[in-house]
Amino acid sequence: MIENHIAPDAFSRAIRAIHPSKASSWKGGAWGDPFEGIDKVDKVAIARELTMSGKLGLDRFSVGKKVSEIAEMIKAANSPIAAA
Repeated sequence: MIENHIAPDAFSRAIRAIHPSKASSWKGGAWGDPFEGIDKVDKVAIARELTMSGKLGLDRFSVGKKVSEIAEMIKAANSPIAAA
């Protein structure tokens, strides 16, 4: 899940902001379910809350490095097209 790449404290704050009476039992593991223990979650509202909070760092689990590697692969694959 992409949610696993968000810092657990930022994720918990976003859940509480959108669903004040709910709390996730997720401990921040890479393979756990961040929505564990919560029924009927508004994932879009939580994503908006996280985006507006500015707490979406790319450091967790080396996401930033992986995104950069993918971007470089895409650039390399498309460079012959751009040269044409």
